[in-house]
Amino acid sequence: MPTAHSNDLGTLVRRVDEDRWLASRFAPAPVRERLIALYAVNYEIARLSETVREAPLGDIRLEWWRSALSE
Repeated sequence: MPTAHSNDLGTLVRRVDEDRWLASRFAPAPVRERLIALYAVNYEIARLSETVREAPLGDIRLEWWRSALSE
C-alpha cells in the first residue's frame, strides 16, 4: 500500500521525468514504490552539478548519498 512519502516521490518523479513515471505504471505493484524511489534518487544525484557552485560541495553531497544508500 502506498505511503504518503511514496506518493510525494511519485509526484516528484512525475514532474521531473514523466517518461520514467509512466514506465513505472507498468511495473508490478510490489516493486513500483521501490522503482519510484530509485528514480527519485537518480534525479537528486543527477542534479548535483546544477545545485552546487564548488566541486568539493558536490563531493560532500555525493558522499552523503553513498552513505545514506548503503544503510
